[in-house]
Amino acid sequence: MIEKYPEPNSLKQVFLKLPLREVRKFYKERGIILHANSSEQIADYVPLFFWGLEDINKISELLEAERNYKKSVRIEVSDISYCGQEEENEASMTLFVESMKYAQILPNEQRDVNIESITEKTNENEAEVVISYTRKKPGMVQLLDEEMRRVPLTIRKNSEGKLNIDINHRDDNDIKKVRGLLKTLNLTETTGFKMNTSELNLEGLTTNEKIQLFINFFGNDFDEWRLIEVKNLKVTIEKNEELQDNEDTKDVEEEELHGLNSALLSGNSLLTNPFVIKCLNHGFYFSYARILFEHKDNPKQVEIELNSKQRNYVLEVNVVSTYEIEDGNPQKIPFDDSEQRAYLSFFNDVLMSLHRQIRGSRDSNNKGFNIQAAIKSLQPNI
Repeated sequence: MIEKYPEPNSLKQVFLKLPLREVRKFYKERGIILHANSSEQIADYVPLFFWGLEDINKISELLEAERNYKKSVRIEVSDISYCGQEEENEASMTLFVESMKYAQILPNEQRDVNIESITEKTNENEAEVVISYTRKKPGMVQLLDEEMRRVPLTIRKNSEGKLNIDINHRDDNDIKKVRGLLKTLNLTETTGFKMNTSELNLEGLTTNEKIQLFINFFGNDFDEWRLIEVKNLKVTIEKNEELQDNEDTKDVEEEELHGLNSALLSGNSLLTNPFVIKCLNHGFYFSYARILFEHKDNPKQVEIELNSKQRNYVLEVNVVSTYEIEDGNPQKIPFDDSEQRAYLSFFNDVLMSLHRQIRGSRDSNNKGFNIQAAIKSLQPNI
């Protein structure tokens, strides 16, 4: 809530930070048509108007809205119980929703986020929770020095009876707030709730398995989507226990990336790709990939990234850009929030399924995936 009228220069700085299309829409909704071609020109008009309280609050809301493309981190919840009464086979959506309702009434000193809304779609076995908190940004101009952050959580039950929570975040601070909320609810002696949580990450995978996860993703059948190109790839050397934080990450060279894409397009196994073999021999694993997909039926493209943060191996799935294809030419146009979040949920499902397969294969064999043996099996006998 804005308590006093901002300085004209502050308003101008805010409009410069907003997307041009949002600024045009804001003016148009107020009956103002501006003949200007850039954000700078439009921002020059801001001090000429005296905006009402409703207008100022709307500007503030625009700042809260996600101006970049959507990002996501997935948390899996299982074995939810309340006061020791455990679920027999699967995590209960009802119990999870009840835990969120309980969080709404917790005293402020026991939580640092608000539960703004809880929407349960009983027919779809799905729920959405929106949490919010205020983030201080010292040194910024008015309207930018304090930010109300809203973090949507989409909860769905998966085929194994567990709950997938997709956190649509802007930065690590949003993720920390969600982790903190779940940790608070897990204080059984205080809240009565108990739940086991795990995050989609690379922790616990061997170097071979980390590479295998990315390779399996690249070669996956994506239903309605077609992988067009791996546009960027980064490799990280496995951390040495004696040199705790001495990880080294570097971009894959263009020639090597071209060879990898050629293998994908030709249908050849990436296990025999010289670059993949070199990574294995030198202790490198894939930690980042930027991938372009095209929809098989609709004239759309989406570019996503798989990004593993080195400090905790959490694997983010993020939308980098979205395109509509007109006359054979991709036009960069941000898709609406719900559409982006649907894409993120789909690619998270694929990644989690592949992750589960690798862990399951290891558990059944009581050992990690032997990628060198797999490579040897693919080589022709001479």
